[in-house]
Amino acid sequence: MKLTEYIDLVEDLASAILDGEAAAAASLAQIVKSAGREIRTQTLQPTD
Repeated sequence: MKLTEYIDLVEDLASAILDGEAAAAASLAQIVKSAGREIRTQTLQPTD
């Protein structure tokens, strides 16, 4: 996953929260959590 895709997910999550869409926000929160772990893993991998 690219960082820009992650940022898009976070923006979607924020919109769902602000719009009061609880089910969508809960679903997006799980996706953002998993994506954050993926981004962190990619970022911390050595580039040798």
